[in-house]
Amino acid sequence: MLSTSITSEAKLRFEKRDAPLRTVMSRRLVGGLSHLSKPYWNGDTLAVQLVNPTAGLFGGDSLSIELVVADGARVAITSPSVTRFHTMKADEIALMDQDISVGQGALLDFWPEWVMAQKDARVRQRNRIQLAADACMVFYDGFAPGREAHGELNDYALYHNELDIYVEGKLLARERTRLEPVDRKLPVLMPSWDACYLASVWCYSGDQVNDDVAELASVLALIEDDENHMVSFTKLGDGLSVFRLMAANAVSLRRLSELIRAEIIQRLTKHKVNFRKL
Repeated sequence: MLSTSITSEAKLRFEKRDAPLRTVMSRRLVGGLSHLSKPYWNGDTLAVQLVNPTAGLFGGDSLSIELVVADGARVAITSPSVTRFHTMKADEIALMDQDISVGQGALLDFWPEWVMAQKDARVRQRNRIQLAADACMVFYDGFAPGREAHGELNDYALYHNELDIYVEGKLLARERTRLEPVDRKLPVLMPSWDACYLASVWCYSGDQVNDDVAELASVLALIEDDENHMVSFTKLGDGLSVFRLMAANAVSLRRLSELIRAEIIQRLTKHKVNFRKL
């Protein structure tokens, strides 16, 4: 019997070219249900939309993304839609692996849409990021706990997320998140919330002095925790820092994410990108 599972992959490499001075995609291998937009060079950064499998992932499916941003290249990557994980049988799981490498003097702005785990879905996500000492990176990782309009909040079975960040081969951050709702409840729920939308924004800038990186903490002065969201900032040292976002609903998380993104670009990466041009 033929397997109904689908393996999708995207292996991309970006390089800096000197004549004319610009970033180009030097390798493109896309298979399964993945799709890539035509890259757009705006004179500063190469913008790309990486489309996840259009129908989402089902039990047994896998999605593998490998990104290499070579020395001096400047790339911004997003996705136009949420990566959905659909209903699965009790013995099934879907996998998403992301391997990212950013070279010397290179910039990667990786800001995809959220992962959404729908009813009875089991998701395992692995992120492995390797950075050169003077690279610059923004990495967004968002999670939506089901389809609110369908009454499926916290109806998923498992969300397991792994993240490792290395700089010059040295492990700077390792994070493991495992969520398994019981009776549609989670320990991270706030008393007045029906659900908890989560996101992390990882920032690295090896060629910035520590004071410049620490300036990101001042963003918190612009954001007041309220009944619909909470945010924190942690400086981990060696140029690495992270924002933690929690929100009661999708609208609050999106607004909070956009505010933090604007401040990061202004204070840290200082690159130019307009995903609407794609």
